[in-house]
Amino acid sequence: MNRRMFLGMTAGIGLTGLAGCGSVLASVPAPELSQDKLESGGWTLIDEQDKNMFTESYSGATVSAAAHTLTYEDSDLTAQITERTLDTVSAQMAVFFASRVDFSPNLDNMPAGAGRKEVMEETKLTAKDNFEQRLKDGGLVEVKEGDTSSFTPETGEEGDLVEYTAAYPFEGFSFDVTDEQSVTVEGEDIVINGWLAIWHHDDSILISGGAAPGTNYAETIEKELSAGVSVTVDIDLGLHPVSYRDEIFSLMRTVS
Repeated sequence: MNRRMFLGMTAGIGLTGLAGCGSVLASVPAPELSQDKLESGGWTLIDEQDKNMFTESYSGATVSAAAHTLTYEDSDLTAQITERTLDTVSAQMAVFFASRVDFSPNLDNMPAGAGRKEVMEETKLTAKDNFEQRLKDGGLVEVKEGDTSSFTPETGEEGDLVEYTAAYPFEGFSFDVTDEQSVTVEGEDIVINGWLAIWHHDDSILISGGAAPGTNYAETIEKELSAGVSVTVDIDLGLHPVSYRDEIFSLMRTVS
C-alpha cells in the first residue's frame, strides 16, 4: 500500500472556493513560524502556494482575498511507519499547515460592523468546509467536527479552535517468513485527530492547524509454520498521539 495521505491539504486549505473569482491582489507574504521547531521536529515543507482566492461584495463594498499557504509533513514519522512495516506501507500520517489571508481593501479599513464581520465569518465557515474536504480527499473516512474553543497564539490575539476526528483505514500488510509461508498483519482503522485555528492578526486572517494519529497500532501474531515450528511476531507502529498534538499546537502558536 502506498497511500499518500493528506496530500490534498495544500494551498487554499482555508479559503479555496470561498466565492466569486478574480485576480486583483499582489503576492501575499508567507506566514511566519518557528523554523527551529520545524527542523527539530523533522517537519519537511511539501507544498507552498500563493493564490488569489475570491472577489465578492459585502455591504456594498467589493472585497478581494488572497492566501499564501505552507504545508509540511512529519517526514520522521513517515519514515518510521515505512520502516516498521518492512517498507510495505508509506503513509503520511501527520501534517501541519499555515496560511496568511490578505484582503483588498485592507481588512482593518473595513467598517468594524457588518462589512468586516461578514468577511471574517464567511472566512471561518469556508475554512472549516475546506479543511474537512481536504481530510476526505486525503483518504480519511468518518470525518467529524467536534468542539469549538478559543485559541491564543504567541502574538496574543484570541481566535477560534475547531477539533476534528477521522479514521485512517490502515489496510495492514504481509511478509514472507519462508518460501511458502507468510504472515499477514490485519489492518484496522487508526483514529486521526485534527485541529483548525483561525484568528485576526494585524490586517490579515491567519489559519493554521494539522492532523495526526490519535491512537497507536500494536498487534501480536502467532503463526504455526509446521507441526514443530511456530513464530510470534510483535508489530508496533510506535505512534504517540499526545506528543503529536503538543508538537502541532506548539507550531500553531508560533504562526504570525
